[in-house]
Amino acid sequence: MYAIVRGLAYLHDQGVIHRDLKTANVLLDSAKGTKLTDFGVSRAMACSNTMTRGVGTYRYMAPEVLQSSHYSHKADLYSLGMVLSELDSHRVPYHDVRNAGGHHVTDAVLIRVIVNHAAPVRFSSQMPPWLVKFAHLCLQRNPALRPTAHDLLDALVGQEPPNSILVHI
Repeated sequence: MYAIVRGLAYLHDQGVIHRDLKTANVLLDSAKGTKLTDFGVSRAMACSNTMTRGVGTYRYMAPEVLQSSHYSHKADLYSLGMVLSELDSHRVPYHDVRNAGGHHVTDAVLIRVIVNHAAPVRFSSQMPPWLVKFAHLCLQRNPALRPTAHDLLDALVGQEPPNSILVHI
């Protein structure tokens, strides 16, 4: 996990937003370490913070990306929280959202659920409490309340070894 956050910090220092952080774009290798991949929709941060709406994989997207064209590097931190959710549950985010009839909802309905925070992200009791807190910081509804990647790096110092979450994979 440390490597993911360090990768985001590096990108953000270069003025780049990944915009599609998800588990499929995180490569794990015992020899080469953890790497972020798929920069196909990455973009340099514009001074106006105006970006393309809805770029990336919506289940991992920050609500502000889905509802407006004004977002920042903090959207990547929200996506990190969603990645942690999947690593904890072994299921894609919002896999359990269903309509009144018990059926999976359409993509359009799920996007509204995400934007309106109608299905809160939950974590199991098996996830270390410090990591749950870490994830909840990333998943703040208000982007201004989310930490930066550098804040997260600082928070990771002194915690359990970064490889400790690999037990859950």
